[in-house]
Amino acid sequence: MQEISCRDSRPAPGDRASSRARRPPQGHPRAHPRRHRPAQPRITIAGHRQRLGELTRNALLAWLGYQRATWPDTASRHALVSRISALGTRPVSPDYLDKHQPPGISLEQIRCDRILQEALAASADPLHLALVFNIDHTNAMAYANAARNLLSSPAEQAPSPRSK
Repeated sequence: MQEISCRDSRPAPGDRASSRARRPPQGHPRAHPRRHRPAQPRITIAGHRQRLGELTRNALLAWLGYQRATWPDTASRHALVSRISALGTRPVSPDYLDKHQPPGISLEQIRCDRILQEALAASADPLHLALVFNIDHTNAMAYANAARNLLSSPAEQAPSPRSK
């Protein structure tokens, strides 16, 4: 699930000229070697790469472990597998999804809630929302504005100390 890059942009060990050209001058703020940062886990959904939070990643890994134990010989590459879809490579049917989602809540409502939650967590940044959820700028701005309104509402403000 970790994003892995096979390309290495560093120069070859004997290639001093190209490494010297890329090195910042002495005393420059970036003259020190870059610190290692762990890769952010990512998932591909419908051809779009998205960041994966730790809680979601752990839940997904637990589910995939259960799925592998339940259907060890399935050829299905989908996260949701039923006893019927495990026999092939197709996703679960729309009827399966309808039967297993909470009554009165659509998948679109869950997606909208997830986008709004991300907007609240990402300081209402429309560019971030557009990139993460692959939505157009108009929808990203609408979610960002809704998040700003929620963040500026009196219920979200820190309580002020009462004067005596």
